[in-house]
Amino acid sequence: MPEDKPRVSIHRALIIVFLSTLILAIEFALYSVRWIALAAVIGIALSVILYPAMRFMKQKLKIPQGVSAFLFFVGSLGLIVGSAIILYSVVAEQLFPLVDKLPDLIQQARQRMSELLAYAPGLSRQMGSIDLGELLGAAPAELAHGFRLGASAIGGLVFVVILAVYLAIDAQSYMSGLLSLWPKQARPKVSKALGESAYTIRQWFVSQLIAMTAVGVLTGLGLWLAGFDYWLLFGVLTGALDIIPYLGPLASASAAILIAIASDPDKIIWIIFVYVVMQQIEGHLIIPLVMKERIDLPPAHLMTLMLVLGSWFGIIGLLIAPGLLAVSRTIYQKFYARNDF
Repeated sequence: MPEDKPRVSIHRALIIVFLSTLILAIEFALYSVRWIALAAVIGIALSVILYPAMRFMKQKLKIPQGVSAFLFFVGSLGLIVGSAIILYSVVAEQLFPLVDKLPDLIQQARQRMSELLAYAPGLSRQMGSIDLGELLGAAPAELAHGFRLGASAIGGLVFVVILAVYLAIDAQSYMSGLLSLWPKQARPKVSKALGESAYTIRQWFVSQLIAMTAVGVLTGLGLWLAGFDYWLLFGVLTGALDIIPYLGPLASASAAILIAIASDPDKIIWIIFVYVVMQQIEGHLIIPLVMKERIDLPPAHLMTLMLVLGSWFGIIGLLIAPGLLAVSRTIYQKFYARNDF
């Protein structure tokens, strides 16, 4: 018997080593194809959002699947192009003058920052190595680089859209195939969980669109009342960036403050006031109203997930973090927390 104990210990050690190696190999494989997996996840989420429209066209309007898919593509393309044209015509009046003045604004911001730092010698020494002009001057180049990356991602976007449309057209077949992977006794609960997840995604998407619109309109109105020259441009920008919680509005506010430092320092306090008040209105009025307490995203959980996904996938990870957290919390609260699984 004593001789069996070393054998058992060795056997357990080998099992642990094997399982650890297997887990590391799986993690490496998933990391290697993380962008494909991310595109698939986004495609599935988009198909969930599109499914009600596709079902309405098929069941209510009696339009064949192929025709409905074509009409949906054309309609979506027209909506995107039309929205882009309208948005361009709205912000162009303020965007192009800002671009023309940008070199002068950068120089003025640099000069005024130097004047402000002169009142704080200690802080000035700490920040002496920071070239504000260089940082601001690099912003257009970084923005252009971002657009180039966006253009290179068109292939991935096409894959996402095609996957989403195929899944939305024949969602029931794919759902049946997915449920067949589970034991029969577990299928009703899995089906219910998937249904709740789909509802959560749609609810979050609609709520987010409403919140972004409200934030953009109210921020633009507040900046207009503050006398900021680029109120319309930054209202649109704030609304668009609001899809990234916390960080999006902060980025918009920082840009507005830098421009105010260069062009009209007297309005800096008012601009800060507008953004602070807007964040309070969004957090305590807009979000509770549009979410109607059906989707609760704790800030600590959301920020942690945003940091993790942002480190893995960049800005795309920041975009999908709220929706992913909403689905995860729905499944946990309605199933695992109630011991339904």
